Amino acid sequence: MYDQDFRDSSVTLSTGDYSIRPEGQVLIKSHVRLRPFFKLYIINVLMQLITLGFYRFWGKTEIRRHMWSHVECLGDRFEYTGTAKDLIKGFLIVLVVFLLPLVIIRRVASVFVIVGMEISPKLLIAEYLINILFIVFFFSVATFSARRYKLSRTNWRGIHSAQKGSALVYGLLYVGCVFITLLTVGLAWPACSVVLMRYKMAHTWIGTQQLGFEPSIGVLYKSFVVVWTALAGLLFLEGYFFQTLLLEFYQYLQESDLEMAVMAFMTGLPGLLFLIPVVPGIPLLLWYRGKTLHHFVESSSFMGRRLSSVITGWGYLELVISNTIMTVLTLGLAVPFTMMRQLSYVEKHVGLSGDGNFAELLQSEVVKPGAGEGLADAFDVGAI
Repeated sequence: MYDQDFRDSSVTLSTGDYSIRPEGQVLIKSHVRLRPFFKLYIINVLMQLITLGFYRFWGKTEIRRHMWSHVECLGDRFEYTGTAKDLIKGFLIVLVVFLLPLVIIRRVASVFVIVGMEISPKLLIAEYLINILFIVFFFSVATFSARRYKLSRTNWRGIHSAQKGSALVYGLLYVGCVFITLLTVGLAWPACSVVLMRYKMAHTWIGTQQLGFEPSIGVLYKSFVVVWTALAGLLFLEGYFFQTLLLEFYQYLQESDLEMAVMAFMTGLPGLLFLIPVVPGIPLLLWYRGKTLHHFVESSSFMGRRLSSVITGWGYLELVISNTIMTVLTLGLAVPFTMMRQLSYVEKHVGLSGDGNFAELLQSEVVKPGAGEGLADAFDVGAI
């Protein structure tokens, strides 16, 4: 049935080399077909335009229900039980109780500073850093809360999942990890990423069973050292090139030759922009992200069954870059197709070692959150 559905889609979901398959059986199978999914997506976009974005709560719910019901895990499909009412309720709670008071406090503080204190560069820098920490903190809280809601509304074989733990604790951990990473010039990030993922996985349950997670920080550093060294080299080259460019520019100015100074600067500018770490750094970081995902999947288990992975850094890089290009070139119309490619990638690269018999799995008694993803909507991180 699945193979027929996949062929009927008339779409080639090329997402890498599939000559190497993961150990054990396939973890998920996607039955999502492009035509009905694309139709649902377009209706969702049009309704959001008509309602000035208010329809997003219903659209997000409908897309999730469609996707969940068309993804099979070990012979049984998922079920999404979330509602638009939950999302609206969560959004209003955050808007009234959290965001509005925060904006008022920030405005009052700014007025107090302007009226009662002299503005200094140090004060402005401190305010800027505090704002960044606030954004990082609330962004991480939003992602954790969105994960909690989606897991609580995801049923498999009639059993729902749960994300325990505290979103505030996770937010503080994330801020601490960002601070330590900055202090160590990025070198602490592999260890920090393990700490953050371990907290999420240690508090993730399916029914009455907890997920297992035993990663190795050393494995991540083998890949990270390559990325860090390459980025450090790019920064060094950029600094040297920029210094040379400025010296040449200053020399022409000293000779009162403004035309040559501008020409020299404009000639060297493309090379300088090319060396900016952001440009080549994005592929490097995506490659490392793929290596990290592979290790995290391989380090995960459930009820004694280990997950297996053949995710590669290059394969993940190709997937993300090609999906991004398609999305940009089609002004977002390719989003359903790229989402199908992501599902196909997981299907081809993630497996489960073991018999897949989970008859002893029981329903969880964890109380589900009554509202969903208010902060995630505010930061736009809970799209799917």
